[in-house]
Amino acid sequence: DVTALCLSSDRTKVATGQNGPKPLVFVWNSSTAEYICQRRVPKGGRLVSAIGFSNDGKHLAACDMSEKITVHIFDLGPKGGEGPIAEVQINQKVMQISWSPNDPNVFATVGKDHMMVCTLTPGAKAACSKKKATMKGGKFASQSSIAWASDGKTMFTGGADGKIYSWNGVGPGASQGKSFDNCKGAVHSLTIGME
Repeated sequence: DVTALCLSSDRTKVATGQNGPKPLVFVWNSSTAEYICQRRVPKGGRLVSAIGFSNDGKHLAACDMSEKITVHIFDLGPKGGEGPIAEVQINQKVMQISWSPNDPNVFATVGKDHMMVCTLTPGAKAACSKKKATMKGGKFASQSSIAWASDGKTMFTGGADGKIYSWNGVGPGASQGKSFDNCKGAVHSLTIGME
């Protein structure tokens, strides 16, 4: 079963994540639907809830909904191997992953009671760190969707409470800006036009 899907920024590839005792992530040619490669969620994985390509197309992040809810980062290069090169535990349900349009090593996750900014440190011993953004008033509203502005410093998220939130800053210190009433239900999808 396909449980998550994303399109690369150059629109040449599609990635899908699946459900099952040994979930796989597949990368496909978006024009022909031909198989390109696959990556495997580590042992204990259960379901890929969110997936996203880095803006340069070199990495793919996939969130596994097993007990610790972990985002696995895969190298999509020919020598990348089937397993992840780094991972970061989010520990809260992830609805969407979105990479920065300007920094190929920064992505954000949104979901149950969070908006998290993560930074990949590539190299022979790749690692990934996280920083939870702060929300006005202290109580965090669950978020369902996310989109980056073209400046790579501002993000917008769609709340489960029907509001659209703006976020200022990337990494440590990211904080909520303005919020806008949008609808009565959750905002499940956001997009920003790039010029």
